[in-house]
Amino acid sequence: MMENKRTKTFFEEMDRISELPEPILNHVLSFLSFKEVVQSSVLSKRWEKVWLTCPVLEFDEKVFNKYLDWYEYRKLNKHVQRRRNALFNCLTGIMRNYRDNVISIKKFTMSLFLSDDRAFTSFVNHCIYYAIGCNVSEIKLLFRFVCGETYKYNLPQIVLFAKSLEVLELQGCNVGLPTSDHLKLSSLRKLCLSNVRVDDRMIENLVGGCPLIEYLNFNLCEGFKCLELFGLTRLYEIKLFKNYEIEWLDIKALNVRSLEITRTNVSHEIDLSFCKNLTRLMLCYAPITDEWLCDLILQLPVLKFLSISCCYKLKTIEISSCCLEELDLCEYIDCNWIELKIDTPNLRSLSYRGTVLVLSLNASALSKINLHFLSRNVETQKYIKFLANFHHFSQVLDLEIVKSENVMVPRELRQTLSSPLSSVKLLNLRFRTRQNCYSIAKIVDGLLWFAPHIKTILIKNGSVNEYSFKFTYKKQPTYEGETASCCKSLPIKCWNHCMEAVNVEFNEVSNIIRYSLSGARIWEKIVALCKVWELINSD
Repeated sequence: MMENKRTKTFFEEMDRISELPEPILNHVLSFLSFKEVVQSSVLSKRWEKVWLTCPVLEFDEKVFNKYLDWYEYRKLNKHVQRRRNALFNCLTGIMRNYRDNVISIKKFTMSLFLSDDRAFTSFVNHCIYYAIGCNVSEIKLLFRFVCGETYKYNLPQIVLFAKSLEVLELQGCNVGLPTSDHLKLSSLRKLCLSNVRVDDRMIENLVGGCPLIEYLNFNLCEGFKCLELFGLTRLYEIKLFKNYEIEWLDIKALNVRSLEITRTNVSHEIDLSFCKNLTRLMLCYAPITDEWLCDLILQLPVLKFLSISCCYKLKTIEISSCCLEELDLCEYIDCNWIELKIDTPNLRSLSYRGTVLVLSLNASALSKINLHFLSRNVETQKYIKFLANFHHFSQVLDLEIVKSENVMVPRELRQTLSSPLSSVKLLNLRFRTRQNCYSIAKIVDGLLWFAPHIKTILIKNGSVNEYSFKFTYKKQPTYEGETASCCKSLPIKCWNHCMEAVNVEFNEVSNIIRYSLSGARIWEKIVALCKVWELINSD
């Protein structure tokens, strides 16, 4: 007994955490799941009290376990139903304790599957009432549905008058107009609606009743056709994603910094001329034309990032901006882009995904290039001409192609065409689909013609196969002790005769093998090494 008392005293003396002030302990608990918060109550008498004042409450499937298995909930026997109702009562009692003891809740979250279960709906309603009574700052109601179900949770109107609410995220809800149109979420800064049904009048009152709103995100919402945003002086970010029923969109928000519009069915060209402080713009499947895009960019004096994806009405894309720094263009299959005219002297990063087309490029500050070619059958000369646009820019190029033949230039063309990427020192090549049969040596040979004297070639085939080649070159090209005749008349010396050494790394799954090659006839050694590796891995 004496030993047990001494042991207990020792551990009590070592437990310094329990002596911390309650706000600090609550902060620690805020990083845990609700189940872990409850489990902390067994640590000591102090923790048994502290967890009941934790400002963050998050209820998800782990809390309810099998009691909310919506595939089987109608078949639950009476014993299980009683246990489930007891759990509802317990959690409701916890929320009531917060309200009765005037404990503020910082964040209240429900994230789980939902079905038309009256007992559960009543439980959710009570939890929300108590959370609002505790001056909750953030509410997240994220409901998902069993396959085939169309039920949505009807949001209690009391949520729309919560003065303490700063963040509201809803998923799988119906939001109806209150009996009083003058709803006012006077503290709300962030509003996210996903898979929510809400009508035009409700949207107008909801947005208009949030004078401090900073962030709007509408995702797969239905029921409203018109969205007008004006007079919101603090609004800085807007995201509209797959709201297919929107027919009219009007944004007059001077201080908006970021705007994303994806898949809307608006019947008019969107007017963004009022968004003078826009620095980030993303347009995907938007009904924009060549003239609209050209005029808009001229009206956005501080635009830094521009992304255009799958805008099918575009033909000739003309982008002229002295402040643009990042440009992301994705043509995809549905489009028929013909020409790109890019005049952006301060552009640092360019990403293009699409077919090989006519390109005019003025971007003296360009340092990062990412090209993804979608078309399979491209004329080699057209392909080389497209790549030649990047000759004077970045020393690093990320290149994604459909098949290995895209980088294998016939010998006869090499005699008449100039290497398009003579300034590139690092080339990352990726195949869009896994190539089951291709020659590593032939690909490297083609890339060495594209970018003579390149220092590093990285090839990735699929998600697991990677090949690395790192080259060093001689300052004076020689062949068998003399200057190679093929190098005397060339502005760029022949890489075959300049190559001094190469470090090769083959990485397939977890098998990594490294080789170092040097000396005479080094290219023949590379070819032989690649053939042996391909033969070993073909078995």
